[in-house]
Amino acid sequence: MNDITSFIEILEKQKDNLEVFIEVAAKKQRALLENDRELFDETLKDEEFYISKLTRNEKDKQALLRKIFGRSLSEEERKLSKLIPLLQKYSPEEEGKKIEELQLELKNLAEKLSKINNQNMFLIRNARQFLIDTINTLMNEKRASIFDRKV
Repeated sequence: MNDITSFIEILEKQKDNLEVFIEVAAKKQRALLENDRELFDETLKDEEFYISKLTRNEKDKQALLRKIFGRSLSEEERKLSKLIPLLQKYSPEEEGKKIEELQLELKNLAEKLSKINNQNMFLIRNARQFLIDTINTLMNEKRASIFDRKV
């Protein structure tokens, strides 16, 4: 197996892991909406697992790129949009097209994940504010009842 084929396999693993990570984020959203603490805790564990898998994919990708190019690439050079023209010099046209397809799929998945995560953050912030407001209301009612007592 050549290095470009290995690179494509890493991208496919990243895509698969992102797809599952999106499912976990959607499950987390359901847990937030249903106020299901057990499901929420389960999704946090799943998130940690898939973050570690994605991190491993990224490390493997960086190691392979170092092997292909004989040096470490800058953060800017590691972007798929910048890598595609460079990798096409080392690969047949068919493999270059496959990398372009995967880049588009990964970009779409990342956008979808970002949208779900933003929605989840909104839900978490609102739930937190609701708790703060509820506690403040309860504390104010308790204080008011103490002041209203006759001596």
